[in-house]
Formats: sequence, structure tokens, C-alpha cells
Amino acid sequence: MPGVDAAWLRMDAPTNLMVVTGLFFFAEPIAAARIRELFAERLLGYRRFRERVIPGRFVGARYELVDDVDLQHHVVEERLPDAGDKAAMERHVSALLSRPLDASRPLWQFHVVQNCAGGTAVVGRLHHCIGDGIALMQVVLSMTEQADGAAPPVPHAAPRVEGLLTRVLLGLDAVVSLARMTFRPPDPRTVLKGRLGLEKRVAWTPALPLGAVRRTKDALGATINDVLLTAVAGALRRYLVERGDAVEHLDLRAAVPVNLRPERHMGKLGNCFGLIFVALPVGIADPRKRLAVLKRRLDGLKRSTEPIVVLGILRMMGWMPRVAQRVIMRIFGSKISAVMTNVPGPRRRLRMAGGEVDGVLFWVPQSGDAGLGVSIFSYAGTVRVGVASDAGLVPDPGRIVAHIRSELDALERLAAETQRVGESE
Repeated sequence: MPGVDAAWLRMDAPTNLMVVTGLFFFAEPIAAARIRELFAERLLGYRRFRERVIPGRFVGARYELVDDVDLQHHVVEERLPDAGDKAAMERHVSALLSRPLDASRPLWQFHVVQNCAGGTAVVGRLHHCIGDGIALMQVVLSMTEQADGAAPPVPHAAPRVEGLLTRVLLGLDAVVSLARMTFRPPDPRTVLKGRLGLEKRVAWTPALPLGAVRRTKDALGATINDVLLTAVAGALRRYLVERGDAVEHLDLRAAVPVNLRPERHMGKLGNCFGLIFVALPVGIADPRKRLAVLKRRLDGLKRSTEPIVVLGILRMMGWMPRVAQRVIMRIFGSKISAVMTNVPGPRRRLRMAGGEVDGVLFWVPQSGDAGLGVSIFSYAGTVRVGVASDAGLVPDPGRIVAHIRSELDALERLAAETQRVGESE
């Protein structure tokens, strides 16, 4: 097993499982048998979905090919209680996030949940050692076709670094980045940080119109990511105030994945991404000022070597003794309060197993001691924000979700006001 994949395997802890969880909504019922038939035809064509993992006694890990993958185990059918509403589905997904995968089998499982708002929801749980978000997105897209019959798009590779001089300069800058990350102080203590427990909670927004976010970013001179993360920072501010935390001048750091997958690795599984550490200006109440500060910080990180350094550290950790990996994770884990990611999904509606996919969202695992994860996913002209939390620290992630919607509304009003002023001048 490559070192970086082994590192993600060994990050597993009962209080923070390294499992990527995706959720697909179908308006009409889809039988588990249809999903098993699809997976037998396509998913098992990926070798890693036919392999179980054998952890090394000291370092590393290896794969062992399984002769007969039991799809009855890997694709299970369940049913929500009579109400079958969003609250019931959130409770169901929350329980799944707390449940380890069976280590004696290939590390993935799909739950076909019936009676979800009158249709079906499919919850996919895949261990991070199988692949990162870009790799797993390719797998998911290979299970689908666009509603108009065309093939779904392929995710983009990372930009290529050209030239010896550029590489030398990157190397020098990487040394500076490593020193900066190592000596960065721990994140402030808030209700978002503390001892983790076994129980997890999830919540998510409804499908929000992506067009409104685009109009907002155009009017305010920002990007979609700037706008969404500004809304998340504002939501965290509101939540911390509700919980009695001091927020004046507060910055909270979030680890944000960055794709580093080159063209030659497109279509392959495994992990090829780094992280940047974004200081969210939670202490700024004014949304315009908060957006300006966050945009400036994000722009400054776009050419950072932090992601390359983090990927190098992950590769090394996979071959280190476990105790050394735990020490490194403790150091870097103390410097963040959350993990946040934004993945652009297909622009057109998809079909899977004979049914049209109404909506998609996912949750990333919160590595180390992070107790909060925020995942943003766009699909067919809409965007959803999913929040996953440690139940002991954030027992009510639905409050954060509600605040995200309020903050997006505030930014939309600000954009409309800015546009009106511009038109009158």
C-alpha cells in the first residue's frame, strides 16, 4: 500500500473514523438488488473494491485480493420509520457515521434506505485509504450516466509544475511553509474543540440555487468558494455566540483539501491531495468586511506550497512507526478547529440504477482531534452544505446549517444593495 494511503488507514480512531460518507437522493424507490447488479457490473471492476487491507504490525499495510466479494454484505437495504422525513434521515446517517467498517472485508459499504421522503436514499461509506475525494468522485461518476444519456464529465487534474527553477523555488518555499505550519500556535479553545466521543451528528441544507450564489459573488467581486466559506464563518460566529463563547477578534483555522492529482493519475484510486490551513475571520460581524478578509487570505494561499508539504508528510507517515504518526497528528491536529471542503459536482442531473438522482452531498472525516466537518457540494445548478460534528461538542449541527442559510441570505441582500448602488451611479 502506498505510504499516503497507509497513513489514512492508520488515522482511524473510534472517535474519528477515516470514512468518506456520501448521500444520494432518489425521488422514486430504488431496490437494493438494482444497486447490487450495478456494482457487480461496474464497481467491482476497480481492484481496490475487491481487496481487503492487512495492516502491517509495525509500519505500512498491504492489500489481499478477495476471491468472492459478498455484495449482500456490502449493499444492505434498510427502511426509515413511518415518518421518513429529513430528521429521521439525519438520525440514520448520524448513527452510520459512528459505526466502523468491517476490517475483515474490503473497506466499503452502501446502505439503500427506503421510505426517505417517499423515495430512496443511498448512503455510501468508503474508507479514505481507498481514495481521496477526486478519486472517489470518478468512481461514483462511473456508476452513473447523465439524464440525457451523455457520459458524465471527468474531474480535472491539478495544474502541472513546469521548469527546474520553479521546482527549486518551490522547494525553498516548502521549507518555509513547513516551519510556518510546525510553529503555528494551537487554535483557540472554543466549544468546537475538546475531548471527542463516539457519537456523531449530521445535518445538511436543502438544495440551494447555485445561480443566487453566482450573482452574489459577481456583485461582490469574489468567487463562489469565497462566498460559501464567508457564510460558514458567519454561521460559526452565530453558533459560538449562542453557546456563550467570546468571538471578538476570533480566528478559527480550518484544514481545506487541495487536489494535487496529476493527469497521469486521473482514473486511478488512492490519495493525492494536500491541505491548506485557512484562518476563518469568525470575529468579524459585518459580512462585507468578513468576505474581504477571507478573500484576501484565500488568495494568498492559492500559490502556497502548504498542500505539497502536507502530502509529503502524509507519505512519510505511512512508513513511520505508529507512535511517530500519532505525535505528528497531535501537533497538527491542535492547530485546527474544523475540516472543510468544497467539491464541484456534475452540472447536469444524473441517473443511477435506473433512477434519476435528485440530490447529492457528502461528509469528509474529521482527522486528528477535529470535531467539526463542513462539506460543500454542487450538483445540477444547486449546492448543498453538509455539517458533521462530534455529538459531545456540537450536539445540534442543524443550528449551524440554519445559520449558513441566514448568512447566505445576508450576503445575497448585500450583493443586491451593491448592484443597486452601482446602477444608480
